[in-house]
Amino acid sequence: IVGDSAGGLFLYNRSSQTIAATNFASSSPFTNLIELDSTRFVASVLNSIQLCDKSTLTCVVGVAAAHSYNIAVLALINPRTLLTCSLGTFCKVWNLNSMTSTLSFTQHTSAVASVSVLCDQFSVATGDGVGYLKVWQWGTGQMTLSTQVPVGGDGQVLALTQLSSSLLACADSSNNIYVFDMLGNRVSTLTGNTGQIAQIGLLTRQILVSVAVDNQVLAWTWANASKLQQINIGVSIVR
Repeated sequence: IVGDSAGGLFLYNRSSQTIAATNFASSSPFTNLIELDSTRFVASVLNSIQLCDKSTLTCVVGVAAAHSYNIAVLALINPRTLLTCSLGTFCKVWNLNSMTSTLSFTQHTSAVASVSVLCDQFSVATGDGVGYLKVWQWGTGQMTLSTQVPVGGDGQVLALTQLSSSLLACADSSNNIYVFDMLGNRVSTLTGNTGQIAQIGLLTRQILVSVAVDNQVLAWTWANASKLQQINIGVSIVR
């Protein structure tokens, strides 16, 4: 499923053949799409969220003003629970069965740019535009960690991922990746990216991969901060 900046929505098969297409969002750009199961997906358009049918590319139910500002990030916590973060400072937790908000997290002072759902199934990590990394429980809103990432440039936490039950990795606007423990202590720094990092994630339990907007892909052994491989690809990175 692909959503474009003009509100178009397209469903492709693995052979890149178009199965269905529609002008879903009336010229408003899609910001996020998340597949829920074989029949449904969630989309955010401006400040709204839409629960959609995959086969017909139609909205089943939606919340027109889910946030006061446009939605920047979506994350699926579990099959029944969605997290949305806006260009304001709010994150909201949603019950997908009722499409109602169950909690608002208001501890950020800048727009949230990155989210990672943690493996304990009770917590999420969020990073904002002034370099703060926060860990909080999505059921209660209780914050268990707040630390400022060492940053350069504009200070954004651009990407997050969990490495283990006790470690998080986050990429900032200085093109570095930092590894933190759950007490907020910086464990290591991974350097070598030449462009702004768009995504980070685990390839295996030991290998972390970063993808940058200058088409550079780096693989790391994160435990000893060792760079394994660098790939430069000749296409634009899709975030």
